[in-house]
Amino acid sequence: MVNLGQWDDGTPEKVWAASDWRARLPALPIDDLRRLVVVAAHPDDETLGAGGLIARVAALGLPISVLVLSNGDQSVPDSSPYSAERLAAIRRIDVMNAVAALAPDATLRLLELPDGALSDHVRDASAAITAEVLPEQPGTWIVAPWRADGHPDHIAAGDAAADAAKAGNARLFEYPIWAWHWSSPTEDVWPDDALRALDLSHAERDAKARALGLHQGHGHELYEAPGDEPLVKPQFSAHFTRGFETFIEAGIEAVEVDSDSDSDADEEASTRQEPTRPGESLPAPFFDQLYRGESDPWGVETRWYEERKRALTLAALPRQRFRSALELGCSTGVLTVELAARCDELLAVDSAEQALEIARARLGGAAERQVRTQVSAGGVAHRHLRAHHSLRGGVLLLSD
Repeated sequence: MVNLGQWDDGTPEKVWAASDWRARLPALPIDDLRRLVVVAAHPDDETLGAGGLIARVAALGLPISVLVLSNGDQSVPDSSPYSAERLAAIRRIDVMNAVAALAPDATLRLLELPDGALSDHVRDASAAITAEVLPEQPGTWIVAPWRADGHPDHIAAGDAAADAAKAGNARLFEYPIWAWHWSSPTEDVWPDDALRALDLSHAERDAKARALGLHQGHGHELYEAPGDEPLVKPQFSAHFTRGFETFIEAGIEAVEVDSDSDSDADEEASTRQEPTRPGESLPAPFFDQLYRGESDPWGVETRWYEERKRALTLAALPRQRFRSALELGCSTGVLTVELAARCDELLAVDSAEQALEIARARLGGAAERQVRTQVSAGGVAHRHLRAHHSLRGGVLLLSD
């Protein structure tokens, strides 16, 4: 899981304010909304990303369901005062109180799926979300974490919501959380055509602030004990005190127009592209910043799931040894080391230079075993496939 709390201060809220971010966003109309289903990967996601919207819909008297997929018990893994069990209990109580403050009549469902491993439970999450959608009653909105937000649990929650929206013929809106921290107003990660803004009243902002204050177990309150520093720091919380909330409407197509021609023919020939699936690609600076703040952000070295996945991957290889191998997405080289022991030649590729530095250090002894191991940066997979002619008779691995 991404240990985002250990990053640097990120993009300050004053940078977003100075960019006049709100002015570039069209308003989010809710005239056709008849039922709201809010999905949160962890307790407090629902408040951070959509607390104002929840308060608005509650005031309209419309039905609201909030599904929290995990207890968020791994959010402070080095915390000495709290065990995972105790933290889970605290965060369950916190989200109950917070949702009640936003929408007293809302239905709250706690799925208690494993924090940090939601990608293994997308089907379970999707089934639970789908159960809240009534296909025969139009006007259902599903609101979930943005699949390009960077956190693996947020990606999984967004995937589950997308599956449910398709199955139930519901509209899907996604809310960013960590993107405010690692991104900036000028980065091209933001899908301009799909961005929407909901302006909040004073009452809605107050309700959201009260709800955030009730999420004490996630570090919205400061603690003195070493290892129990707040995950949600004041400079990060500032992103959620704005007078509006931002949503990305899924399925909006982007239109590219040839600005050099005004003819009708050129307009008809303008390319209409299907939207890139959110979560498919993130800019390289995101990953470099990620690895600067945490050498093992995905828990590859510590999680049993990752250890088991490596063992199964290596066991699935049909031969004991290969002449050559190409590993795409090698990250910090944990699997690369084990793969190198079974290859005469290995090319390991990743787009994050910070991760590659760790991988190179980890693979320092490979040359002593007469294994030619090359770790190189590169974001275009097909370029490496074309260049790696010796892969014939070898093995190709694509790491997730």
